[in-house]
Amino acid sequence: MTVHEEILINSGSDKVWAAVKDFANVQKWNPYVESVSLLTDESENKGATRVCHLYDGSKLKERVMDLDSEERIVTINILEGIKGPIVSPPEIKLTVLDKDDKTLVKMDFDVQLRFGFIGKIIKKLVVEPQIKNNVENLLKGLKSHIVSGSYIGKRGELLTLDAAKNEWGKAAESLEMVN
Repeated sequence: MTVHEEILINSGSDKVWAAVKDFANVQKWNPYVESVSLLTDESENKGATRVCHLYDGSKLKERVMDLDSEERIVTINILEGIKGPIVSPPEIKLTVLDKDDKTLVKMDFDVQLRFGFIGKIIKKLVVEPQIKNNVENLLKGLKSHIVSGSYIGKRGELLTLDAAKNEWGKAAESLEMVN
């Protein structure tokens, strides 16, 4: 199952790509991630691995499987933290494209699930709409962050740097604004 969403951002693609490929600071624009622990020394190359600490208390371990700065495509696998009848690690592919004086961001979320007959109904009625909603919120968070320069907090709220420090605690102290 692949969920595909796109968003047009009123900003140059260099700025958008810088935020997308900054694997260590996804909490700046992801409305689900409270903080990130980088597990590798390098954060913007294939093999970079992180743990995303989500607002709901859960964690996701993710790895950059491919990063093509020329084509502006990054592919990330979620290695741990997704519950359910998953056949293989979910894959997220983000593509950043020039669109006149704006930027088009495409996101594909691919997950292969094991479902019987009843599971297929649940997939269509519950799982697919939930993933679609999450992907839309991720892209909206990215757009809000790029356009406003603010951090995105829980539920997609825009945060100032001081508010981000209050919300994220120590994890935010070393962050710099992306402008």
